[in-house]
Amino acid sequence: MLGQVKINENINKKLLANDKTLENLNVKLETLSSTLKNQSSFNKMIETQLAQIATALPVAENREIPV
Repeated sequence: MLGQVKINENINKKLLANDKTLENLNVKLETLSSTLKNQSSFNKMIETQLAQIATALPVAENREIPV
């Protein structure tokens, strides 16, 4: 009976350690997700700015370049 108590205690310790590890992973994944969302927003802003610059540029005529 005493052996089973010890086994249960060890299992509980391991489960608690696993819970802590999963909590840490969850925090890191949330941070990563937030970072990716911020990067995506930044990319969209840059795309918009590039599109605005592209529309402001004069259109070059198609001229053949002498060889």
